[in-house]
Amino acid sequence: MGRRYRVLLTRPEAESEALATELAARGIDGVVAPVLEIQPTGSSLDPPADTQALILTSGNALDALTGYGIDRTLPVFTVGDDTASRAQGYGFTRVDSAAGTAEHLIDRVADRLSPADGPVLWASGEDIRVDLRVRLATYGFRVVRRVVYRASPVTALPQAAVDGLHATNIDGVLFFSPRTAECFISLIEKAGLMDRTQRLIAHCLSPAVADAAGAVTWLDIRTARRPNRQDLLATLDGLAPSTAD
Repeated sequence: MGRRYRVLLTRPEAESEALATELAARGIDGVVAPVLEIQPTGSSLDPPADTQALILTSGNALDALTGYGIDRTLPVFTVGDDTASRAQGYGFTRVDSAAGTAEHLIDRVADRLSPADGPVLWASGEDIRVDLRVRLATYGFRVVRRVVYRASPVTALPQAAVDGLHATNIDGVLFFSPRTAECFISLIEKAGLMDRTQRLIAHCLSPAVADAAGAVTWLDIRTARRPNRQDLLATLDGLAPSTAD
């Protein structure tokens, strides 16, 4: 019998652990290999009293918000379904997912909210690619940004990932963001493993992620049909089990 398809999971540790369990049920072995560490900033949230909604571009912000007494009935707009599910798990009762990218989220907020009803609170990470304050300002919204966490690159890949790449028994890498793809490439270069990507499939959430991963040569790059978790995992279809020995 051929061995199971093995894929590196580059999300932060807690998310990768949960994903590994999910993939195991699909006949795929996930090797937890986070390339970023999530650290709460501890900064004051201090939302305006007339805040009408909360915007989340990452589920990582939710963990950082646990120490704040935020009204759980405040409408929450998330960039994707994963973050929406996590928000509901934290007790938020009015959650609306854009089920896509930051661009979809901008359109969703502009369509569902009115600037006249008050400012919008954006709980974000330190590093951003799309500035929602600028983009939503074109619709007349005032966006108050609070940096509640930072995602810092790890200094090295976990030993299990390095060993697997050396032994050529890793088949693919799962990327949810351009930054994780960029950090992964930096780490394998540091480890002297750049040539290994030619034997791997890069599984990418969106064309932007695929562009970042495309800085090196892969056996193949598979991009989700739509930028959501379900479609990203669909890029693994047909790869379990592998016929390789």
